[in-house]
Amino acid sequence: HWNSEKIVFAGIEHRDSSWRIYELKNNFTRLSKITRTDRNINLSQFGNAASKFTRYDDIDPVYLPDGKIVFASTRYPTLSIYRGFQTTNLFIVDTLGNNLFRVTTERNGGEKPAIDPMSGRILYSRWWVNIDRPSDLSGTGFTRVDSLALTNDIANVWQVNIVNPDGDMLKQYGTD
Repeated sequence: HWNSEKIVFAGIEHRDSSWRIYELKNNFTRLSKITRTDRNINLSQFGNAASKFTRYDDIDPVYLPDGKIVFASTRYPTLSIYRGFQTTNLFIVDTLGNNLFRVTTERNGGEKPAIDPMSGRILYSRWWVNIDRPSDLSGTGFTRVDSLALTNDIANVWQVNIVNPDGDMLKQYGTD
């Protein structure tokens, strides 16, 4: 925390449990569980893929200047466009575990948040993939068909993005 009186971290309760967010305070003698396995969502809309979303993890917590916590989570049920991995998005919650809301809607993942101390904005890693490749044969200038593509390379990069805590003003900050 900004004042060094408490810390927030991700942990598991037992070997087979999901990762959740915890806070340690009062001279590191009081442990509070911030996030819980309490998501109430109907997964039947995902058909056979529903089983991929029954378990979700909360990771990478960081305090915001207002005392709330931003973290990455797979609790929003999406699969990445490339190889179908469960994706992470950023969420904010207060220190009592209330008022949870999603900040990002990343198609392939957003994680590892950090706070810009000057603006209070959230910097985070964003996995961006574009599986469309250039083509002179497709008629559209791009393709997903190997035999029509000019190259086998796809755009598969991690970017640093910045966003306001309310999810507004999303911008690319840097790319590797």
